[in-house]
Amino acid sequence: MKFLENFELFLFDLDGVVYIDDKPIPGAVETINTIKAYNKKVLFITNNPARSKLEYSGTLKKMGINAKSSQILTSADSICRYLMTKIKNITNKSAYVIGSKYFKSQIKKTGIIIDSGKNFNKTDFVIMGGHRQFNFNEINIASILIRKGAKFIATNHDPFYPTLNGLSPASGALLTSIETASENKAIVTGKPEKYLFDISMETAQFKNKKKTLLVGDNLYTDILGGINFGIPTVLTLTGLTTKKELKQSNITPDYII
Repeated sequence: MKFLENFELFLFDLDGVVYIDDKPIPGAVETINTIKAYNKKVLFITNNPARSKLEYSGTLKKMGINAKSSQILTSADSICRYLMTKIKNITNKSAYVIGSKYFKSQIKKTGIIIDSGKNFNKTDFVIMGGHRQFNFNEINIASILIRKGAKFIATNHDPFYPTLNGLSPASGALLTSIETASENKAIVTGKPEKYLFDISMETAQFKNKKKTLLVGDNLYTDILGGINFGIPTVLTLTGLTTKKELKQSNITPDYII
C-alpha cells in the first residue's frame, strides 16, 4: 500500500518484470491491475525495439492486463526521439537501418532516407535495433559504412534477456559484433539514457519525478536509468539481476522485491 500512497506514475519494464517468454511472472498481473484499480498512471517501457506497440498490447491483454498501445514505449521511440532532436535537416540525411520491419517503419517516419547499403556508397548513419534475422551481410555492410564515416546509432546495449531456458542474446550482443568489426562504439539511445524517460513523462502528462516509480530487473539499464533521471526505483529479482550481482554492484535501487 505504501507504493500506492507515495506514487502516481508507475513505469514497468517488460521482460523479466511482467513476463518471461510471454509467460506472466507470478504476482505481476495482480500487482499491475491493483495499481490500475487505484487510478494510478501505468506505462510499460522496454529496450526491445523489434515488436510493435500493438503486439505488446496484445500480449499483455492475453495475460489479463488491459494495456493500450499508447501505454507502451520501446527503444524504437527513444532512437526516433534522438534522431528528431539531434540531427539537423534530417530529411536530407541517409541511413542504413538494421532491425525488424516494424523498427524500420518507425525510422522511416522520421523523414530520414533509408539506404539499402548494398552499393557501399557513403551514407550518413548506420542505425541499429536488434532482430532475430540478424546476419553476416548486415555486419559487413554496417562495418564498412561506419569505417567510411557513417555515424553509428543503436537502440540499446543489453547483451541478453531472460527466457524460460536461460539467458538469450539480445540487441547488445549483436551490436558488439559491428562495434568490433568497425572499431567504433555506437551512440545508444535506450535505457539507461534519458530519452525513454522523457517520453514517458510526456505521454503520461506528468511532471513530478518524486511521484514516479520505475520497476525493472536490470541494474545497468532500468535502475541506473531511473537513478540518472532522478526517479525512485524498484529492482525485481525475477529476471536478470541476482542477489549476488546486486551485492557486487555500486548501483543501489530504492526498493528490492
